[in-house]
Amino acid sequence: MMAFIFSNRMIKKGINMKYNLKYPTLFLFLFLSISSIMAQVDYIEKRNNVGDIPFNPDTDDSSFELIDENNILPYNMVCGFLIEGEKYRVVDYFNEKFKSDTIIGANGYITIRFIVNYKGKTDRFRVYEMDNEYRQIKFPENITQSLLELTKKIDRWITSLDYKLDRYNCIEIMDNGNKKYLYDYYQYILFKIKDGQIETILP
Repeated sequence: MMAFIFSNRMIKKGINMKYNLKYPTLFLFLFLSISSIMAQVDYIEKRNNVGDIPFNPDTDDSSFELIDENNILPYNMVCGFLIEGEKYRVVDYFNEKFKSDTIIGANGYITIRFIVNYKGKTDRFRVYEMDNEYRQIKFPENITQSLLELTKKIDRWITSLDYKLDRYNCIEIMDNGNKKYLYDYYQYILFKIKDGQIETILP
């Protein structure tokens, strides 16, 4: 009889220990799950902050329209130049229009970033200058200013895609009976400069 009572008490104690261990473990699991979800939400909310070009009233056009300021298609989703005539037209354009004297030692990279809106208009141009070691430098102003002004004059950008990207806001249109989706997107042109002359244009 005493053995039965002892065994019964041990079983009850074991059950209590099981529950005491179970609930902290459950709370820990829930805490880690919620933390993971919140981290993912925080990442999604902040993803467009990387590489954004915020409006600057001193340099940018206040009438430049965007579908959603906080939801602009990044350039890695565009892949190259979305433009009539493709990259060939852009290269030919700069080869014809860009004029600069040879400047020995003016070497490196000039990148011009900007936004193409859903209407095919451009604005919010930003210029970044680096040497061949990717250190920040300043090129002669006539080079950067000429490249910037020529970039601003490029037109006939394409803003419609045949497919919809659910994470990005767009405007749906019909084109010859087919659905098209208009987006705002980031674009860049990178110029490799050697002795003041354009050597390569990317992407």
